[in-house]
Amino acid sequence: LEKMFDTWLKQEQAAIQSRFEKVRVLCILVTVFLVMSILTQVIFFLDGGGVKDLIPIIFYVIGIVFALSVSNYKKRFIKPFLASVRQELTTEEMQEAFAWQMKEEAKCIIYQPLPGIKECDLMAAADYCYMRQPRKCRIIQNCQLRRLVLSKEEYMVGRGHMRWCHGLALYASDNENPVWKGYFMRQEEAEQAFRFLQNILPPEAVVQDELSNPPKGSEKPLWKELLDLWPAVVLIALMYGLYRWLGG
Repeated sequence: LEKMFDTWLKQEQAAIQSRFEKVRVLCILVTVFLVMSILTQVIFFLDGGGVKDLIPIIFYVIGIVFALSVSNYKKRFIKPFLASVRQELTTEEMQEAFAWQMKEEAKCIIYQPLPGIKECDLMAAADYCYMRQPRKCRIIQNCQLRRLVLSKEEYMVGRGHMRWCHGLALYASDNENPVWKGYFMRQEEAEQAFRFLQNILPPEAVVQDELSNPPKGSEKPLWKELLDLWPAVVLIALMYGLYRWLGG
């Protein structure tokens, strides 16, 4: 009989392929267009063109490499996931337990890796979390988690326009950087995910709700804030001196 993990893995690969099929087709069409553009530029060059006719070819080649990289879902999703399986699910029993939890009890948390970026999925269950994110597909063992932080953060939109979003981060004991971080545009979605993740953390994990209890940051003394401005002051002084020198 086929193992539950092998069955789940096939289903997951099919789901990833189906979900990103439109992206793959679009990348293939872009690649075909860029190849035709390269051939056109080569014809212009052979027909007496100059070096400037070769410059667009460089950009076209870069575009082809990028498009092929984006369209390769196995490299972006399956390869990092299988590497995580070898590291986190070291026994057949762990693989079977992981597959069962993903199939039967996992909750799907939809988040953005960065504000304004295409949404990804975090499948969270009692003992494992599975992050389905390009180039960062991985398994997280909940027993390794030591901190959960809910925060409110600013991000830039357009030319200097700032907006608010909500961040949620999971930290492990051996790393100060979060093993997973997601952004939410709506506070209720962030709080709902926060409450669920809080229930699957080990008892010793620290939970920080910075929306209800904002951190008390230590304010810099005025002289330190002014000291931070010295590069701008020096630049302005140099520009003013240059202006006076040229004017004189």
